[in-house]
Amino acid sequence: MAFFKTSFARDKGKLYIKENVTTQGGSASDIDYSTVRYAVLNESGKKVTSVSHAQAAEGISLDLPVGTYSVKAVSVPDEPYNYEQTEQYVVSGNNRQNGTVLNNISITTNNQTRVDFNTKYVKHE
Repeated sequence: MAFFKTSFARDKGKLYIKENVTTQGGSASDIDYSTVRYAVLNESGKKVTSVSHAQAAEGISLDLPVGTYSVKAVSVPDEPYNYEQTEQYVVSGNNRQNGTVLNNISITTNNQTRVDFNTKYVKHE
């Protein structure tokens, strides 16, 4: 008698995460983002993976099983001396939320969903 092992492949989609830091009157290099990580959570709130600042600054595409996710910045940099944070929001398509968390991100089969973390600082002279 022969035994067969059966496995089922789960449908996957892609999540693209991009971090955008802009400054007015200064340089983005003045802001220490080295400790920032972005966590991807499933519907149950369990961390599926995380992405470093360096990866998000370049833009990174993740393969994820079809489902609903949240992405959040796990830590936020300290506001540097002489700078004021004027904007911080996350956007995916028409879904824009202020702050550092974006909920209800739908990952569908053979599709890529983009999430942008946007922060703007203004330097005071």
